[in-house]
Amino acid sequence: MQLSPSLVCMVQRGENAAASDEQCECINHVAGVGTVQMIELNGKMAAALRAQPGTPFALVANFAVQPTLRGRGIGRTLLRACEQTVRERFVPLPRSMLLLVYRDNPVAIQLYKSHGFVECSEWIDPAWLEDAEKGRLGNSKRLLFVKDLN
Repeated sequence: MQLSPSLVCMVQRGENAAASDEQCECINHVAGVGTVQMIELNGKMAAALRAQPGTPFALVANFAVQPTLRGRGIGRTLLRACEQTVRERFVPLPRSMLLLVYRDNPVAIQLYKSHGFVECSEWIDPAWLEDAEKGRLGNSKRLLFVKDLN
């Protein structure tokens, strides 16, 4: 199976942003950003998702909205753009979209749930597992959310 080139970065500018890339002088004009890339899962994450090793998935990462601009629909717009990009440009179409979110970010978790993502309760954060093996216990910091694209 041949995977398409697949790293896409989307940027949403704020209402007062410059009209063109040439005029946009600094990062302060960026309202939000997100990247999406094709990955092939193996190991524990593939097992948690009940996927065969090598199954293509779309990973949404580096997803953020400027704190002063939150609550204006920018995150929702970016998330829709990520999904649209995956559906239109990724060949073959991945089975699902994945994203990781910190457990202590209820606003982001609600955004992802409202967009059709569900928590994969079978996934164990490898960073947490490594800490646990060293005797540092506590809750996992990150959660894995999945949205089926079929």
